[in-house]
Amino acid sequence: MTVVAEDRAIELAGKVLDAWQSGKVAQAITLAKSGVRKYPEFRLPSEDGNRPSFGDVVAMLEQAQAKAPAVSGQESAPKKAVPARKAAPARKAPAARKSAPAPVKADPTVLTLVHDGAEPTSIFGIEKASPGVAIIGRAGQKWRYFPERDCFYLPRTRGYAADMERISAAITALESARDEHDNQVYRVETKIEATGADGEPLRGEAEVRAERLAWQQAYTTAQNLAHADLGISRGTCALCGATGLSLKTGQISKGGDGLPRTECVSCEQTAARPTIDLSGLFKAVAALPAAPAEPEVADCPKCHEQVRVSGGKLMLHSFNGAACRGKLGVVVQDVEPEPAAQPARKSAPAVKASAVKDSPAKSAEGLVVRYQANKMSGTALRVLATAVRSALTHHAELVGVSTETHRDNKASVLTIQVKAGGGNWSAAALAKKITEIVKAVEVRGAQGVRHQIHKAA
Repeated sequence: MTVVAEDRAIELAGKVLDAWQSGKVAQAITLAKSGVRKYPEFRLPSEDGNRPSFGDVVAMLEQAQAKAPAVSGQESAPKKAVPARKAAPARKAPAARKSAPAPVKADPTVLTLVHDGAEPTSIFGIEKASPGVAIIGRAGQKWRYFPERDCFYLPRTRGYAADMERISAAITALESARDEHDNQVYRVETKIEATGADGEPLRGEAEVRAERLAWQQAYTTAQNLAHADLGISRGTCALCGATGLSLKTGQISKGGDGLPRTECVSCEQTAARPTIDLSGLFKAVAALPAAPAEPEVADCPKCHEQVRVSGGKLMLHSFNGAACRGKLGVVVQDVEPEPAAQPARKSAPAVKASAVKDSPAKSAEGLVVRYQANKMSGTALRVLATAVRSALTHHAELVGVSTETHRDNKASVLTIQVKAGGGNWSAAALAKKITEIVKAVEVRGAQGVRHQIHKAA
């Protein structure tokens, strides 16, 4: 063994001895057994020269524990004096219990349930955010809220007898509600009518629906039978009793009960038919003042352009490259605010002065502007043509505006033809005017367009 291991074994033997002298035999045995595991061959130094091992120490301690568990060696371990226990403090007298608070009483909210046949069955008096909303609403009894009357109503009850089963369920649910003090929250008063406004007793929904279904079936049956009899020339007139009526000699009309019946043509012509005098209505309409004629065009108060009018409103038109917001009858200041700065976009190159020769006004007639785009889709080209045509049409100095789109060698081509409406216009000035208008039109996918300007043939 190394010197360090021997020192640790001797230190462990000292702990065993201390535990033995303190009367802790079990602890001393546990420490000695750990020495057996860690140092099985080590011999402890002793004055008599025996040099016992940890195994000898365990055997000696177990023998001593069997003979006298409370004795360690020659003398008994002194017992520590048990300290005197402190006297328990006197208990305080129990405090008097507080009496329960007096119950808070509150009168229930009075609700009114009304059924008169003219309106659906309704409950008035339920306030918003109250417990009655959850009880009677969609999460409870499936009643619905009617904002105009500020009430909850039962669907499909107008004109029918009261549905007492659902009414009783709603009343029971509302009157069973309690607050935190166990007070009744609602009390329901009912006003239920058994007759309608015409004095006739109200009938249930099921009865009315069954009667309507039976009448519809009777109507369909009578219609089919009458048509079948006329088709085989076996029809019988309901007025004169003539038989053998066919589709040429008879017809189907309605009787007093509203059901179809067969009549012969002669009876139909001689039978008295109800009439109504509408002469008073025609005279009253003729006496009304004539409506003011609507102008075909009007001046837009914003862009001051002549715009067509439809339905009392200005038709859609453009102004400064966008839709004009002018309205009839709305005064707008003549000074328009400057448009907000737009992000720079690629635009068609400006027309060079050398591209068009300056000539007299007559040479400007029939001026053609042709735009060509290699990467523009046909849809984008048509949108651009519509926007340009709309923008050019609203300039009085330009007339005869027309556009045409086609494909030429896998490229999209837009041709614009325009004439000068008046004034001393040159081809260059007219080309510059058209270029300014086209630049103001912003259409997605219309970038990278190169164009040429020349006179029409």
